[in-house]
Amino acid sequence: MLSGMRKVTRSWLGGALLLLIAASFVVFGINRNQLQAIGARPDLAHGKGVSITERDLQKEFDRDLERAQQQNPEITRAIALEQGRPRALLQQIINERAIDALAKRLGLTTSDAEIARAIRNQKEFQNPVSGQFDGQLYTRLLSENNLTTAEYESRLRTDLTRSQIASASVAGALAPQAFAKIFYDLETEQRVVSVVEINPSLVKAPGAPTEAQLQAFYTENAARFIDAERRSLTIVSARTSDFLAKVTIEEAKIKELFDYRKPTLTTPEKRSYVQISAASKGAAEDAARRLAAGETPEAAAAAVGGQALTITDVTRDQAPDPAVAEAVFKRGIGETTSAVQGKLAWASARVSAITPGVTPTYEAVSPSLREELAKGDAEDLVSKAVQAFEEARSGGESLEKAAEQNGLSITKFSKIAADGRGFDSPAPLLNEKALLKTAFATPEGESTDFDTVEGGYALARVDAIQPSAPLPLAQIRAQLVLSWQAKQVSDAMQALATKLQAEVAAGKDFAATAKALGAPVVAKSQTVVRAQLAQGPAAALGNAIFAGLEGVVVEAALGQGQAIALAQIEAINKQDPALAPDLLAKARQAASEQLVQDALFALQTEAARAADVKVNDAIFNRNFAAAPDGESTEAATP
Repeated sequence: MLSGMRKVTRSWLGGALLLLIAASFVVFGINRNQLQAIGARPDLAHGKGVSITERDLQKEFDRDLERAQQQNPEITRAIALEQGRPRALLQQIINERAIDALAKRLGLTTSDAEIARAIRNQKEFQNPVSGQFDGQLYTRLLSENNLTTAEYESRLRTDLTRSQIASASVAGALAPQAFAKIFYDLETEQRVVSVVEINPSLVKAPGAPTEAQLQAFYTENAARFIDAERRSLTIVSARTSDFLAKVTIEEAKIKELFDYRKPTLTTPEKRSYVQISAASKGAAEDAARRLAAGETPEAAAAAVGGQALTITDVTRDQAPDPAVAEAVFKRGIGETTSAVQGKLAWASARVSAITPGVTPTYEAVSPSLREELAKGDAEDLVSKAVQAFEEARSGGESLEKAAEQNGLSITKFSKIAADGRGFDSPAPLLNEKALLKTAFATPEGESTDFDTVEGGYALARVDAIQPSAPLPLAQIRAQLVLSWQAKQVSDAMQALATKLQAEVAAGKDFAATAKALGAPVVAKSQTVVRAQLAQGPAAALGNAIFAGLEGVVVEAALGQGQAIALAQIEAINKQDPALAPDLLAKARQAASEQLVQDALFALQTEAARAADVKVNDAIFNRNFAAAPDGESTEAATP
């Protein structure tokens, strides 16, 4: 039935049929539950005034992953899924949509004039030389962040409206002076420290452990050397790529699909132009006259006190200002528009280039259409092969025989862990997380049901289960010896650190005691503030320096068996707020802004609770969970 539906929807007749079905929805009315019942895609999450689709979360997840990869290129989609980022992003969207629904009920919004003013006042969009709003910089920065002007301005409108609610909740009150003092102290407090380092060179290198020592260390640390449960699996897979060779596509079918798709294959016309933004209609008209007279855009912009912005090769929909685009796409190359009232300012523009729209020829697109049709037919063959395989199994055939009869692939995995990794490094890696999860919940000798995997379907038969157990000492002897030796070094360094702290506590000089122990002083009476903790010798000690009392010695390990850093807090210097009233005022403003953010968070949480948002976990797990469970239930958000 599914394959028949696919074939119908590829034809012009199928398109007309779908239009008639859609029209019947309008005429007779179909509610949300009825749509879901006949196969319409339900929301990922919904509640009172809140509706979130898979695409909403996917777009946010893609942006979040891109930002993460800019900071750490090694972060993959799989890692982000394992970290639970989609769930956190979904909760964030739920909170934001709930507060938006609250704003709508309260009748709060942000006007176009307020949006324009906010954009002009954002430092990121101001020319670093003139200090004025730079339209070219504005569009470039948005483009670099995969945002259109419409998307950004919509987000900004939402953010400003949310801030209105938060600001109203604290009635514009400043944070208490005592609260501001805390912020002030955090920024200005200084501590004077000396730092020494105890490294492995200060202790005697340990020799090889005796058999008794190694056995005792193995017994004490057995939990560190546990081998996880392992399973041997037989995977039967039916992938589209395996059935493509069995498909033959008639030229007539390709031509039929081309004729049906032709309107959507056309590339829209694009234009390049220079736009001059001006403060008034008269200035924009003057700029238009100058452009028409042949003046350079820069000269024309300077003459009217405006700004020239070059727009290159955009469609009408991609243009940053729809009103200007409307005028530009009515002009020819070299022609100039009249003054236009844009979104943010008056403007005029001159067309510099036109890229005509293009409709691809049949010869150009037929290979990709052939591939699409072949993939669809191959998917049909996969469905039939899986069904025939199941029927053969029901008739008594073995898994291997049923797979062979129906062209399904068989792969053996020996002693793999729940993460898909084999016991030996050359062993194949099983990447299908959902299938693995099901396989590790299936009894020995039984098979899972077919599950969706990349490119098709697969099931797993559990051939053998090796329970979790400590790795034999003989197998990890070399690793044990190294671990034992590293612990001896760490224990010896810790003994020196403890001795230094004890002697200083008894009244001895910190630097002199360190010198007697052979520990080098890497910083002498150095003044540090919190903002500098990430730099210099005191970096490893982090907040311990600011958490300790005057005179005490704090410590931090630089790594297992590497070194130990110790610092004595020689003095704590707090700055008098009366000597820096400007800093205190800034601290109070920062504290007040924090109050607004806290109020907004509290409002979002309460609004989300009141909205009673439900998440369709089946949809979420299918697309965003590291190990989807495939259940089709709805559960309240945590």
